[in-house]
Order: sequence, then structure tokens, then C-alpha cells
Amino acid sequence: IPVIQPSQTACFQCSSNILSTVPRVDGLTPVMVHDGVALYPWATVSPMMTWMSQFQADIRLATPGGFERFATLGVIASVQPTHATSDKNMAGDRLGEARLAGAYAWQSLLDSGARVAFGSDFPVEDPNPFFGLHAAVTRQDREGEPPGGWRPAEKLDRATALSLFTEGAAWAMHAEARLGRLLPGYAADFILVRDDPFAVPAGDLWRNAVLATWMDGREVWSANSGE
Repeated sequence: IPVIQPSQTACFQCSSNILSTVPRVDGLTPVMVHDGVALYPWATVSPMMTWMSQFQADIRLATPGGFERFATLGVIASVQPTHATSDKNMAGDRLGEARLAGAYAWQSLLDSGARVAFGSDFPVEDPNPFFGLHAAVTRQDREGEPPGGWRPAEKLDRATALSLFTEGAAWAMHAEARLGRLLPGYAADFILVRDDPFAVPAGDLWRNAVLATWMDGREVWSANSGE
């Protein structure tokens, strides 16, 4: 923890899981708690709240009122949707039903006004973004379990999930003016995919495949050539 404040003072953006068993730090309450371990938003005590000093926090479980604190404190919630489908079979046993109300709650997090960026958490999870898109939309694993999705009230629609993987991630790295969208003046970085993610059944989202990759307006990889 002591390295975070001087890093932010020097205008470095911090992105980490920072855990502390101390109940309060400088009068701050924790944004989230996991099994009694608290995470504190050190960005709020940095004397130089510049565009490079925003803090990113990997979130799976929030304390009551914790979602609102993300928005209030300007902490970016870094979310990996496949965590929900990987953890679903053991989360209840470890957290208890009452605490699950604040766990893997991506829609509630968005409803609170928090900034959210999606990712994979590779190498803990598979880096395939289609797996994450599928998990966010269905709340199911790739075997289709559980029917209807795990804690289905927290499902995201396809447009929102895709936006968090693109626009949300770009915003988190302060590149929202040049990355994350296909617009005039933006970098022509994009992929061509086999399936329309807005047309295929939600359960098949994870099966999609990349046909070609373009960077800065140039094709750099093609499934046809393998290069």
C-alpha cells in the first residue's frame, strides 16, 4: 500500500488489487471487502488528482454502499465477467447468501454510476473476449449452466457488454479519444468476426471466431493466411 500514494503523486495511474486488514485508513471506508479484507481507494488521498492518477480496482464483491463509492471517488471498476461463471459454484458457500447481493453484480455496479472496464484477468482466466462477452450476457458457463443464468438480474445486454470491453477499456487507459470506437479520427484498430454478436443466440456468443485483425488501418492477421 505505501507505494500507491507516491506513485499517484508522480501522476502514475495505479491498477492493482490492494488489500488491507486495517478497518479504516485516514478516515476512509473501504470500497469493497472480501472475507473481512478491505480494499481502500488511495486515489482519494492523492494530492494530485490529475488525469493520470485515477485508480483501477479489480472488483468481485462490494460492501453495502460500495458501488456508489466507486462513482463518488472516481475509482474505475475493473471487471472480468468470466469470474462470475468460474466462481458461481463455490461463491455461495464461501460468502453466504446475504453477501452475494454485492457479488459479481455488474448491472448494479453500472446502475450506481460507476465507471466500468471489462477485461479477462489473463492468465487467471482465458483471454478470449468472446468468453467474457458470453458470461456477461448469459451469466452461464460454456456448458449452459445454470439454466437461465446465475443471479440473472445482473445480466447485461449485448451492446453494454461489448461497450465495456471496448469503450470502457479505452476510457480506463485514457485513450477514449482515439480507441474503443469506430469513428472518424480514431485508430482503425478492429477485428472481423465470423458471427454477428447481435444476431446469434446468446448461448453461442462464446463460439465466435476472428477472421481478420486490422491495426492502424492495415490487415495484420488473417485466418485464411494464418499470418
